[in-house]
Amino acid sequence: NAMMSPFLRTICIFAFTALARPLEIHDPQKNPIKCGRPNVKIPSYICDHEKVLSTDAQDRIDLIARTIDQAGPKVIVVVLKSVHLVNVQNASDIEAGGGNAYQAACNIATKCRSAWGSDIVIVLLSAEKQLCISSVASPKGLSRSQIDYIQGVAGDAMDMGLLEHALGFGLLRIQSLLGDSRNCTAIAVRRPSPRELMQVFLSSMLPFIGFGVLDNGLMIIYGDLIEAALGRFFPISTMAAAAAGNL
Repeated sequence: NAMMSPFLRTICIFAFTALARPLEIHDPQKNPIKCGRPNVKIPSYICDHEKVLSTDAQDRIDLIARTIDQAGPKVIVVVLKSVHLVNVQNASDIEAGGGNAYQAACNIATKCRSAWGSDIVIVLLSAEKQLCISSVASPKGLSRSQIDYIQGVAGDAMDMGLLEHALGFGLLRIQSLLGDSRNCTAIAVRRPSPRELMQVFLSSMLPFIGFGVLDNGLMIIYGDLIEAALGRFFPISTMAAAAAGNL
């Protein structure tokens, strides 16, 4: 056992070093291949080397961001599966933000924007369902209220698992605010698939089923109690007692 201890310690140190290795995030404008875009011959605007989005979704996001760049700010999108110790190309490592996934996404977005010279960087964490936007100041970039609005609406889409729609909304909103709004209708996010529509349907339906069961259950229970207690003294109908119970 004494002879095996140094060996086991070496194995543990090696494994920890491998697991803790920072995730490299490269500028898709300079190195699209390392950003999961091997078939893109021109500079890309999205880095998703972990393949969170499909290739078709990456192409659509790329197209919108490229259109924005033609008449507005340069917007780069970074998609990650989860919070990592991140190493941004041309910048120092970024810690995960003390366990706060949103703060980690904002740290990554700010560091990427500074290192790459972009106007706006959007970072999406798919596992934590967090999205953060880092922008230069107006008029070239977004105001704080505009960022909060975009992040809020995109967050609702992410909560339903619609990652591409969250990014698509953010980019189209940026285009309408800072770019050539005449091209906004020319580029549309794809129609949701039947599976995605079912996810939206279920996420909207289940809370109302719970509310309906609880509401009607309480109405019946308290209606019976009110009818039993007051029906002997006041000539009220069963429906009137149920209505009083619903209150």
